[in-house]
Amino acid sequence: MNNGNLVANPNIEYIYDLDMVWIKHEEIIVDRGIIVTNVKLLDSGGYSFNIKGSDKEYECYYGWAFIENTERNIELLKEIKQENIFLQQKQLKIRELRNNLDRLFEKDNLKSIEIDEIE
Repeated sequence: MNNGNLVANPNIEYIYDLDMVWIKHEEIIVDRGIIVTNVKLLDSGGYSFNIKGSDKEYECYYGWAFIENTERNIELLKEIKQENIFLQQKQLKIRELRNNLDRLFEKDNLKSIEIDEIE
Protein backbone atom coordinates (compact mmCIF):
# COMPACT_ATOMS: atom_id res chain seq x y z
CA MET A 1 0.00 0.00 0.00
CA ASN A 2 1.19 3.49 -0.74
CA ASN A 3 1.71 5.86 2.19
CA GLY A 4 3.19 8.78 0.29
CA ASN A 5 3.53 10.10 -3.20
CA LEU A 6 2.72 7.64 -5.92
CA VAL A 7 5.25 6.62 -8.54
CA ALA A 8 2.57 6.36 -11.21
CA ASN A 9 2.63 3.39 -13.55
CA PRO A 10 0.10 3.71 -16.40
CA ASN A 11 0.39 -0.02 -17.15
CA ILE A 12 -1.14 -1.36 -13.93
CA GLU A 13 -4.53 -1.14 -12.23
CA TYR A 14 -5.03 0.68 -8.95
CA ILE A 15 -7.77 0.62 -6.33
CA TYR A 16 -8.90 4.22 -5.84
CA ASP A 17 -9.24 4.71 -2.08
CA LEU A 18 -11.13 7.99 -2.18
CA ASP A 19 -14.77 8.86 -2.84
CA MET A 20 -14.17 11.87 -5.06
CA VAL A 21 -12.50 12.65 -8.39
CA TRP A 22 -12.00 15.94 -10.20
CA ILE A 23 -12.42 17.17 -13.76
CA LYS A 24 -10.96 20.65 -14.15
CA HIS A 25 -11.47 21.40 -10.44
CA GLU A 26 -15.09 20.16 -10.48
CA GLU A 27 -15.68 17.59 -7.72
CA ILE A 28 -17.45 14.37 -8.69
CA ILE A 29 -18.49 11.76 -6.12
CA VAL A 30 -17.53 8.17 -6.94
CA ASP A 31 -17.61 4.86 -5.10
CA ARG A 32 -14.57 4.33 -2.92
CA GLY A 33 -12.65 1.28 -4.12
CA ILE A 34 -13.24 1.65 -7.87
CA ILE A 35 -10.55 0.32 -10.17
CA VAL A 36 -8.62 2.94 -12.12
CA THR A 37 -6.13 2.63 -14.97
CA ASN A 38 -3.71 4.72 -17.00
CA VAL A 39 -2.48 6.64 -13.92
CA LYS A 40 -0.01 9.37 -14.89
CA LEU A 41 1.82 12.06 -12.94
CA LEU A 42 0.89 15.59 -14.06
CA ASP A 43 3.23 18.59 -14.17
CA SER A 44 1.11 20.12 -11.40
CA GLY A 45 2.03 17.24 -9.08
CA GLY A 46 -1.42 15.67 -9.31
CA TYR A 47 -2.44 12.56 -11.21
CA SER A 48 -4.65 11.86 -14.20
CA PHE A 49 -6.39 8.52 -14.65
CA ASN A 50 -9.34 6.67 -16.13
CA ILE A 51 -11.97 4.70 -14.30
CA LYS A 52 -11.65 1.16 -15.65
CA GLY A 53 -13.82 0.75 -18.74
CA SER A 54 -14.05 4.50 -19.41
CA ASP A 55 -12.01 6.81 -21.63
CA LYS A 56 -12.95 9.86 -19.56
CA GLU A 57 -9.95 11.42 -17.83
CA TYR A 58 -10.15 12.37 -14.16
CA GLU A 59 -7.70 13.98 -11.78
CA CYS A 60 -6.64 13.56 -8.18
CA TYR A 61 -3.97 15.35 -6.17
CA TYR A 62 -3.41 12.64 -3.57
CA GLY A 63 -0.92 9.90 -4.38
CA TRP A 64 -1.97 7.93 -1.31
CA ALA A 65 -5.42 7.43 -2.88
CA PHE A 66 -3.99 4.94 -5.39
CA ILE A 67 -3.38 1.44 -4.08
CA GLU A 68 -1.92 -1.15 -6.39
CA ASN A 69 -4.60 -3.71 -7.24
CA THR A 70 -3.06 -6.86 -5.74
CA GLU A 71 -4.57 -9.75 -3.76
CA ARG A 72 -2.59 -8.69 -0.66
CA ASN A 73 -3.78 -5.07 -0.84
CA ILE A 74 -7.38 -6.19 -1.34
CA GLU A 75 -7.08 -8.31 1.82
CA LEU A 76 -5.55 -5.39 3.73
CA LEU A 77 -8.38 -3.09 2.63
CA LYS A 78 -10.96 -5.66 3.78
CA GLU A 79 -9.21 -5.91 7.14
CA ILE A 80 -9.12 -2.11 7.48
CA LYS A 81 -12.83 -1.95 6.69
CA GLN A 82 -13.61 -4.60 9.34
CA GLU A 83 -11.48 -2.80 11.94
CA ASN A 84 -13.18 0.50 11.14
CA ILE A 85 -16.59 -1.12 11.67
CA PHE A 86 -15.37 -2.53 15.00
CA LEU A 87 -14.01 0.90 16.00
CA GLN A 88 -17.29 2.62 15.09
CA GLN A 89 -19.23 0.11 17.19
CA LYS A 90 -16.93 0.75 20.16
CA GLN A 91 -17.26 4.52 19.72
CA LEU A 92 -21.06 4.18 19.77
CA LYS A 93 -20.86 2.09 22.93
CA ILE A 94 -18.61 4.68 24.59
CA ARG A 95 -21.01 7.47 23.59
CA GLU A 96 -23.92 5.49 25.05
CA LEU A 97 -22.05 4.93 28.32
CA ARG A 98 -21.10 8.61 28.57
CA ASN A 99 -24.73 9.61 27.97
CA ASN A 100 -25.79 7.24 30.74
CA LEU A 101 -23.21 8.80 33.06
CA ASP A 102 -24.43 12.30 32.20
CA ARG A 103 -28.01 11.29 33.02
CA LEU A 104 -26.91 9.85 36.35
CA PHE A 105 -25.03 13.03 37.21
CA GLU A 106 -28.04 15.16 36.30
CA LYS A 107 -30.47 12.91 38.18
CA ASP A 108 -28.40 12.80 41.36
CA ASN A 109 -27.26 16.41 41.03
CA LEU A 110 -23.65 15.26 41.13
CA LYS A 111 -20.65 17.25 39.99
CA SER A 112 -19.29 16.14 36.62
CA ILE A 113 -15.72 14.80 36.85
CA GLU A 114 -13.03 14.37 34.28
CA ILE A 115 -12.07 10.82 33.32
CA ASP A 116 -8.46 11.59 34.40
CA GLU A 117 -9.75 12.09 37.96
CA ILE A 118 -11.02 8.52 38.15
CA GLU A 119 -8.51 6.05 39.55
